[in-house]
Amino acid sequence: MSPEPIGSNEEVNLPKYAQQQIEADKRRAVLTEQVRRDLETNPRYKEFFGAYEPNSVKSFIDEYSWRKVFYLEHGERCIGSEEDDLLRFVAEGAMHLWNIQRKKLFNLECLWRAEKIELTGVEQTWDFRYWEHHLERCPFLPLITDEEVEAYTDYVLSGQLEDDDMMSWESLRFLSDTDMEEGPQYPEWYAFYDARFDTPSLFNLPDIRGEKEAFYRRLSYKEKEEKRNEMEKAASPNEDRPRIGYHDLDAIEAFIRRFEDKKLLRYFNAVVRYNMRHEDEEIESAIEMLECSDEPVPIEASGSWRDGLIKAADNFHRKKLSEGVRTAYREYLIRRESGVFIEDNEKDDFMNAIRKDVKEEIIKGRILNGEPPDLNF
Repeated sequence: MSPEPIGSNEEVNLPKYAQQQIEADKRRAVLTEQVRRDLETNPRYKEFFGAYEPNSVKSFIDEYSWRKVFYLEHGERCIGSEEDDLLRFVAEGAMHLWNIQRKKLFNLECLWRAEKIELTGVEQTWDFRYWEHHLERCPFLPLITDEEVEAYTDYVLSGQLEDDDMMSWESLRFLSDTDMEEGPQYPEWYAFYDARFDTPSLFNLPDIRGEKEAFYRRLSYKEKEEKRNEMEKAASPNEDRPRIGYHDLDAIEAFIRRFEDKKLLRYFNAVVRYNMRHEDEEIESAIEMLECSDEPVPIEASGSWRDGLIKAADNFHRKKLSEGVRTAYREYLIRRESGVFIEDNEKDDFMNAIRKDVKEEIIKGRILNGEPPDLNF
């Protein structure tokens, strides 16, 4: 019997904040889709979008849809409201808990790419990217253990914690191939895990399977590019309209000024100012962190008050994050016992689409190479 997604079983005893988060995600998805539909179908935007290259318009609509919802949801907070500090650390702990599974998935991917193991649910390398986004219900990952949680909280408190610490196999391989002087930046958590559990790094195993797939995908891509170039020349021989940048804040502001109300413009400007003001401002971040404290935070003697303040904030953050990880682990055990999993259907559709495209590219490449249309190679 397959696990039942959260939201369909009201008797599951989830914490209130987790229920609120699920409902908020659902509302956010609905609002984003409403904005997207309006942008795609409302004639009031036709003249504006008509001035730009069509493919870039689609990207702009995708980006602006979630941005508008974000501005409406967080704009007021950026102007002056305070976030809930308790939920902040619990939510952060929940995200960090999955770094345990990411490391185990990384090890399994290294072994699979080297053709040393087979895994249920994995036909191609891109399947690992899918399971990275569905760690809680990955069929071949061992469950998180008390020992692993203890190791991760020790890692958090050790002072080795890095931002954006976890990397996919592809990211590490890219760094390995491009940064020849320093080599790949193996994540600190991965190294900490290897040392704690005596699991040697598997990253240097040969990528036998990946190289095979890359060969077939190159054949497929070459043919696809040739056909695309021919179609583009036939469809729009005189296309000279500029592309609209979907990350261009000036373009976003111009769009808001033309089509949205003054409140959204106010929120947009507040979010932009907030991001600029908080960029690389360590002291302000440290003070903000310490203001979350519900207990005395010691400040050790240091060469400067600035360094002492930053270190005190960092120590406090690590302590609270380690507590958040333990809270998230308790909730994880409840969900495992109940057979209930948090699902992300929108992300599921997106990742499945990529998996399908990659699989089709590989099979197409095999056909072009005179081989059977399957993944048995």
